Amino acid sequence: MIEHSLVDQKTLRGLDPANEKHYRSVSTDTQRLLNRIDVVAMNREQVMRRFELVLSGTSERSFSGNASVTIRQRRNEERRRQRVSLRA
Repeated sequence: MIEHSLVDQKTLRGLDPANEKHYRSVSTDTQRLLNRIDVVAMNREQVMRRFELVLSGTSERSFSGNASVTIRQRRNEERRRQRVSLRA
């Protein structure tokens, strides 16, 4: 829709030479708006990528931490069993 406005402004500039400056100004403002929208869209994509990386990294750390705790618990249980079996 905004891109269509740019085309319209160019057409009006050619059809109404008396107001060419006004149409050029509106066209320039519209182009700036489009550029800003593009920058925001790019930044949004980068933010989403970073969020996904952080989320996956956090999940990976959590998984690793849980695995480490589970391994330690199993080792401790095994040691307890060995102690009990040596006493009996």
